[in-house]
Amino acid sequence: MKAFKLASAFAITGLALAVSGQAMAADTTTDWTWDGKVVFSADLMNTTNGGSVGSRGANGDSTANIDVDIAVANGGFSGMFKIDSSDAHDEISISGVRYDEGAISFGDIGSMNSTEGYISGMKGDLSYTADQAFRYTMDNGFAVQAQGGVTYESDDDSSPMLAASDLGVALAYTGEFEGGSFAVDVEYAENGMVATDDALDMYTGFGVTMAASDAVTVKAAYTAGINAESSMGVRADFAGEAFNAYGEWVDEVITVGADTTMGIANLYVDYTVDGDQNVGVKLASTSGNMSWGANVDMELNTPNRNSYGANVGVDAGMIQYAAAYAVREDTTSEITASATHTTEGGAVLSLAYENDNGTSSDSDDSDYTLNTLVATASYSF
Repeated sequence: MKAFKLASAFAITGLALAVSGQAMAADTTTDWTWDGKVVFSADLMNTTNGGSVGSRGANGDSTANIDVDIAVANGGFSGMFKIDSSDAHDEISISGVRYDEGAISFGDIGSMNSTEGYISGMKGDLSYTADQAFRYTMDNGFAVQAQGGVTYESDDDSSPMLAASDLGVALAYTGEFEGGSFAVDVEYAENGMVATDDALDMYTGFGVTMAASDAVTVKAAYTAGINAESSMGVRADFAGEAFNAYGEWVDEVITVGADTTMGIANLYVDYTVDGDQNVGVKLASTSGNMSWGANVDMELNTPNRNSYGANVGVDAGMIQYAAAYAVREDTTSEITASATHTTEGGAVLSLAYENDNGTSSDSDDSDYTLNTLVATASYSF
């Protein structure tokens, strides 16, 4: 994504007019999407971390913004043009700029990998990021692309960088067979951080999904890549009308679980061998203008580490009331209560109380009690 700071509101106006003028060309189309928000927030009470009763907190949640998303297309060209304008900053960005024609695609088309994370719980971030790529896709499910990019620990440039490739080639093959489907991925990349262009660890991945019966689905996968790490998993799911169950083996960790619904109650169990083991129940019901819920979760592998909570909501017409109480497994608790009114024009006025004794302080690792009463007026579209 490319981004730069606007010098003034006049820059936004001029740029919008330029894009609008381009839309008049016969072979160019634009689809504009607008959204905006204005929020006024004030602390009527804030005794967080030992403050005095009735002390006023900063109105840090008061904000306003107007955003514009413009989808631009011209023949095989497409892209997203975005203008973000708020009381804190103004920014223009473009993303997803690409060209597609028949079997070829190039630009911001990203990775075509479908095997990484094939089964929930398998290791992620083993493949290489594609910032720019040229792809050729065949009708038989086979695709090849040349790519390059910077791979971060969590596919986010704010996280540590794992690798940078100045040359990469990726192959992908997906298909179906009677009763199932499969996917195969191979990626080769050269190190872009050194002059010798040495090869990085090749990524390989394979995943298959099979329907063992109308109610049972089985998945199996293997992936390997960055830093020579690998991951392997097998999972089976049973889906019934009121009963579901699963069993999986992922990277030598075995987990089984099940849940069933009986009236207003949903009972569940998740059991990991030599790991977390939980059993619990969730209750939910509505009656007239009232709704309520409750939950209990017990950790079987750790005595006296249970969590529970309850919530209730009342729709009184002009005003909606809500309250909730929760105790976490570490014995910390949270109480919330609110009253909300929506005006005819769509503005939302609310009064919310929160008391949480399990919030971590920004200045140290100690816990403190969050205790606030906040009035908010907001409108968004």
